Amino acid sequence: GALAGTITTIYGIQLTYAARKDDAGARSVKSVVKVSGTSYFGSTNSLPDGSYAYFTDQWILNPNTGLNWTIGDVNGAAYGYNMVS
Repeated sequence: GALAGTITTIYGIQLTYAARKDDAGARSVKSVVKVSGTSYFGSTNSLPDGSYAYFTDQWILNPNTGLNWTIGDVNGAAYGYNMVS
């Protein structure tokens, strides 16, 4: 859900996700945060065979502005992950 308007300081955002590979061939993924129509990607991570692995990326500053995150920035952004290969 959206952040409440009573929050006064945002120290950054963190995306953590679990992923696994369940087919043949190598696979890798990376997290993505979309701010003001532009996508910003986290680290590319190789997926293990059969078991889940957890991955985390942080954005201390808003990558769109280079400034601290605001409540509007966080609430207006979209978050997810992308398959690289």
